[in-house]
Amino acid sequence: MSERVKAYFTALEKCSSEKLDRSAVELASREKQDVARLIAHIAEIGQRKYDLTLGYSGLFEYCLRRLNLGEGTVHRRTQVAGVCRRFPQILEALHAGRLHLTGASLIAPHLTAENAENIITSAQGKTKRELLVFLATLAPKKKFKPSLRKKPASKPVKSERKASEADPRALPPDEAKPEENTPSPLCENGSRDLIEPATEERYNFRFSLSKEVVEKFQRAAEVLNISSPHCHIAEIFDRALEALLDKKDPQRRQERRQKRQAKQRSACPGKKEEPQKSESGSSPVSRYIPPEVRDRILEKAGHQCEYRGLDGERCSSRTGLEIDHTLPFSVYHTNDEAHLRVLCPAHNLHEAEEFFGREFVQEKIKARRGVSTLSQREHREEEKNATHHG
Repeated sequence: MSERVKAYFTALEKCSSEKLDRSAVELASREKQDVARLIAHIAEIGQRKYDLTLGYSGLFEYCLRRLNLGEGTVHRRTQVAGVCRRFPQILEALHAGRLHLTGASLIAPHLTAENAENIITSAQGKTKRELLVFLATLAPKKKFKPSLRKKPASKPVKSERKASEADPRALPPDEAKPEENTPSPLCENGSRDLIEPATEERYNFRFSLSKEVVEKFQRAAEVLNISSPHCHIAEIFDRALEALLDKKDPQRRQERRQKRQAKQRSACPGKKEEPQKSESGSSPVSRYIPPEVRDRILEKAGHQCEYRGLDGERCSSRTGLEIDHTLPFSVYHTNDEAHLRVLCPAHNLHEAEEFFGREFVQEKIKARRGVSTLSQREHREEEKNATHHG
């Protein structure tokens, strides 16, 4: 324990119980006020999209890495931040201590212009359990039908060890059993993480599957000639992912392409390799980017968003990556590789808004969605007419 902490505890030990209690109440009140102020900051930063400007993929990552907040508290704060500009009374209740952060995050998704005042007032002073009961009256959940199910008998740990020692096939090798009732980390959307480290080298997965997916799993086992799929779940999962990545992963495609080119060069050592053609001089130019060009750009970027913030912070996003034109295609009409880069969807949109203006981009998005919705509606009408006439 550091000397500063020791000195603080020494000072606390000298306080009377009444003074200690008053100080704790003051600190709790100040903490709630600070939380309310911090959420207001997060809301304004999100409104300005400054988290994207700094190089983070979104508010969640900004709070996690820039503000160094815990994952569970980040979800609660961003959920309240998302509604506090429309319903500032939620921050007033939080600042005054009438509403705790967990309660504010629970009621946030239910607030509307019609019910906000009533819900925030009704939620004040309630515990989490009381709030869940209150919210159930607003959005009732499906009731379970009465049923009785026999709980599987749990085997003693000693007998399991003996069985595994006597017969190695009794238990799958290196199978890590997840501890019951152990809370896992929260994901960005607030749900529990599905992947938990069991050891340094192994992880536990928890998820439920639909009947159709189970049938696919069983069929995969048959194709792989595995007779007992429930004993080889990890192996089937691994081989399925290998097949998927082998077909879809641009990194693997590029590696295979490079191996083919190296093989061709070794087979024809005297043949000179043709330089890669730039499309900047062709006319007319299509927005279409060939897969080999796309994969090359992704490889150059290390399969990660290339956006960097004002202080050099690089976005860590590696999902949903898009090829962006540093010279906007609609203006310059060029697919020259020198002007292509990799961005995540959030930063791609951010860059478009910076160049064309937010209102212009949002209007284009609305128009595109309108055309898409109209096309879907027309398609449904055609199917309906075809069925009717048939």
